[in-house]
Amino acid sequence: TNLDASTKVPMYLMLGTSLCFALTFSVVDLVNQGACGCCNQSQHSDERLQQVVVQTNQQVYLVLVSSVIMGAVLGLSFGMLDVEDDSWRHERFNKDQTVASIVGGILGFIVGFLNQWLRQRDLENNAHFLHVDTDEDI
Repeated sequence: TNLDASTKVPMYLMLGTSLCFALTFSVVDLVNQGACGCCNQSQHSDERLQQVVVQTNQQVYLVLVSSVIMGAVLGLSFGMLDVEDDSWRHERFNKDQTVASIVGGILGFIVGFLNQWLRQRDLENNAHFLHVDTDEDI
């Protein structure tokens, strides 16, 4: 196209960030509501599966920061490789997909680990609220 790299890169950076942010929070909302089917929230299921995946402010901020970083990396990669003006063989697009897969896999692993760590820490901190008095405690 007629746009130079100094115009394309910031545009794709903002577009990637916006799309990644919107998609991430849509998926998180679906998972938290149990609409995806991966977490069975029936009465007879494991208690740990009945809790939402992202529930604390720290978890929300973690997902927010990671989605902004991932979107920025994807937009930056797309703009720097000039994928829009790629040939019919899609060589630049394939390079962009490789970068996105590697960065997404690494960032996804880190965010998943940190989210579960924050979730466990919150459950342990709030364990005293879940204590049920028995006859022996009275």
